[in-house]
Amino acid sequence: IPFLLNFGSIGLAVIVSYVTFVANFRTKILSLLFVLGSYLIMFKRKTFYSSSIYLVIGIILVGIVSSRFSINSESFIDRFNLNDNEQTQTITSRQKQIGFGLELGKKLFGVGLGNYYDYVPAKNKTPRGSIDKNTQIQLTEVNDSIHNNFASVLAECGYPTLLIYVLMITYFLLKDIRILFEKNRKDRKLFILSFWGLFIYGFFNPGVALSYQFQYWFYRGIISNENIN
Repeated sequence: IPFLLNFGSIGLAVIVSYVTFVANFRTKILSLLFVLGSYLIMFKRKTFYSSSIYLVIGIILVGIVSSRFSINSESFIDRFNLNDNEQTQTITSRQKQIGFGLELGKKLFGVGLGNYYDYVPAKNKTPRGSIDKNTQIQLTEVNDSIHNNFASVLAECGYPTLLIYVLMITYFLLKDIRILFEKNRKDRKLFILSFWGLFIYGFFNPGVALSYQFQYWFYRGIISNENIN
């Protein structure tokens, strides 16, 4: 989104936003709103009414249209209804995963990279009663890794590694804040917004997928390159 907007591809940005809303993936919507809002604040603050009003109108229209259409019976508005037990169940399950991760993290070096699923209770992998193949695949994906990057590091690597990870993220944050307040570093700022949008996704979802890890560290490497142009 930051790069599309930077190069004037507002139409593509609206299309990407529409697909994100229609997909009903709450954390991706939150990441989108964070990156979009951050971009407007960082780069369009002075010229908001002249250059960004059409984008905002487009996003609002996307939200309205998306609320009427979705890939299933639920709209993104339904997904954010915290009074619906079905919607809050996924939040509760994340809390339970984090709690379980705290228990596994009591081992000095955790349970080892990629071993979290082996420790998940059998009832979570295959509940009582017959289930179809698609449901079994979904259960495996849900329980494959903790839906939080900090708790995942803790469970698989232990508290010493979690401390190192927290220090690393803190270093990234402080460095990026300094860069954001500097002038004439627009390219790097675009990567920073993209990186933290990905970080938000990983804070609420498993961050073990190769596609996620590749983008995460690719952006980080670009940001750390002092010769970026």
